[in-house]
Amino acid sequence: MASTKTLLVVLIAALAQSSLAQNSIYKSTPLPEGLLGVGKPFPRMENGTVLTHSGYTNSPAPSLTVFRLTGTSPTAASLWPADSAVVSVHDACARAGHGAIAVVQAVNASEQRAWLVMSLDPSGRVESEFRTNPYVAHQVAVDGSGNIWTLGVDSEAKEHKADYNIMREYSPDGQLLRSAVPRSTFATKLDPSVNVGGTVGFSFLRARGPNIAAYIAQTREWIEVAPDGQVVSRAKVRMPANPGYPATYPLILAVTQSGSVFLQSAGFSVCKLDVQSGACSTVNEPKEALLGASGNDLLFYSLSAPTHADWVHP
Repeated sequence: MASTKTLLVVLIAALAQSSLAQNSIYKSTPLPEGLLGVGKPFPRMENGTVLTHSGYTNSPAPSLTVFRLTGTSPTAASLWPADSAVVSVHDACARAGHGAIAVVQAVNASEQRAWLVMSLDPSGRVESEFRTNPYVAHQVAVDGSGNIWTLGVDSEAKEHKADYNIMREYSPDGQLLRSAVPRSTFATKLDPSVNVGGTVGFSFLRARGPNIAAYIAQTREWIEVAPDGQVVSRAKVRMPANPGYPATYPLILAVTQSGSVFLQSAGFSVCKLDVQSGACSTVNEPKEALLGASGNDLLFYSLSAPTHADWVHP
């Protein structure tokens, strides 16, 4: 009997240790040199595509890099509207079928501003673009129907201290289909979609199943909108404390095909979000930078040697 008890103790201890172990890497995919690493912008990965952009530039250099995991080399796209003197790329996302969408601010020599949504084909060529003035899109996502959702600020309404909806849905040709989430439902006086940096972090906009979801950095909220524009989930995100880091906020957000949401903060800490309650439970993943999700897997890479993406079953 004593030996049986001893065996049970050993088994329980072994199971406890295995539950604490990191999820194992089951395959790796090569990454092109210079795509990721220390000093590079945080990537965005979805639909089998990795995107990085240069943000602000005042020369006609490529400002968006698109790399498909099934491809052999990245595509450099120049997002340079005609007559522009300064261009700022706010965000970009990958379309499920092909190509990418970017939201851009362009300023001409007369300091006139245009806020644009630009569609690119797989070769990086701009297929079409449309203006959103006076609405300024800061984040972008594409839903399952191919419509374009944005998170942004109505500069005209802001100037006149009027209410406006911070999320907008456009057809691919630029027709405004609907808007959602009134600015007035936020307690803060700041405009919620603006990334203010510091200890607040970044906002994100992602497709999650049929819905579009936003993480609002300023208020640390997860807001999910159904295809009809109705808010179906709104919760304060409570990320676990990370010893050694005074502020805990997501640097990267990944959504799997099944709808699971993972957030990574400083120190390579990863947690899984409950979108209804806002609770975020720590998961044991490789101590690497989260690249994103492909299918129901998470992909990671080493900041010091970003030569490959490591695949993990979360």
